[in-house]
Amino acid sequence: PEVGLLKEVAPLLADGSPEVRRAAVLAVGPLPAGGEPVASDDDLSRCLHDPDAEVREAALNALFDRGLTPEQVALARRLTDPDPAGRLGLLVELRRAAVANPGPWLERL
Repeated sequence: PEVGLLKEVAPLLADGSPEVRRAAVLAVGPLPAGGEPVASDDDLSRCLHDPDAEVREAALNALFDRGLTPEQVALARRLTDPDPAGRLGLLVELRRAAVANPGPWLERL
């Protein structure tokens, strides 16, 4: 953060090395004080499907630290599922969870 290169770190969330992905989540996951997030919630949600358990755990913690509820994280996990059938499950989850305004979720889907 002191060097000001966090924007350059965000693409490393998809790096081939789990160690690099872990470091990237830890760097860009927290919301900067008074600033815009470097990585979106959707970027971090994609990490919930990472093959590495530590990357998944770091992403989950970052999303909770950003104020997402367990229900929102579950919906985000569906939204970013690499399997198209899993993403379609979001429709069922939105109905089951009785989300007041499903519009933003459907637009992102």
